[in-house]
Amino acid sequence: MVRTAGKVVVLGGCGVVGTASTKTLASAKEFSEVVIGDIDIKKASALAKQLGDKVSAVQVNAGDTASVKKAITGASMVVNTVGPYYTFLKPILSTVIDSGINYVDVNDDTGATYEALAMDAAAKKANITAIIGMGSSPGVTNLLAGYAARELLEECESIDMFHTHGGEPTEGPGVIAHRFYCMNVDVPMFLDGKAVKLTQAESENYTEMVEFTNLPGKHKVYPYP
Repeated sequence: MVRTAGKVVVLGGCGVVGTASTKTLASAKEFSEVVIGDIDIKKASALAKQLGDKVSAVQVNAGDTASVKKAITGASMVVNTVGPYYTFLKPILSTVIDSGINYVDVNDDTGATYEALAMDAAAKKANITAIIGMGSSPGVTNLLAGYAARELLEECESIDMFHTHGGEPTEGPGVIAHRFYCMNVDVPMFLDGKAVKLTQAESENYTEMVEFTNLPGKHKVYPYP
């Protein structure tokens, strides 16, 4: 028997990541109602119509606390895909916690991560679960690395993740802002068993030449927060 979790609101639910999230949730039996909350109500409504009666749309201004609060009222979970997270995570998560609703996002900004972790006590006091950074990277990559270290390897000295991407025509302004942000902040790393932050200049000491399956030759890879 499938337990129904009620209504889920996807903020930014018709963006690139938001659309994928909305479609996944719309096909999940656990949710009886999926609401797309987005500033672009025309695009949100079109997606809702495409996905059927279970899905509806509401216009939301992510920068307006009252607008967010109104949109998420009555939800059992909020999925936040609104970026850049260094701008929108803290106020949105604060509103969700104040509303007593469970929360998940795909945050990939380091500063916003520390802001969210600082709200742990508030989330516990509100008796809600808030899971951050559950995209592909960070997110799935972290889970796979943790699983490999715990279950598949006898010993693990380091975990390095290399990727190449960017420039896709579907990237929105939030993604572009995120990239510039990441190129101007300190880089968190685990070195010699300790969590440290390196300046962009210091992080260049840890560049590597890497061969990718989708690119010819070797390419210089930089630490990236």
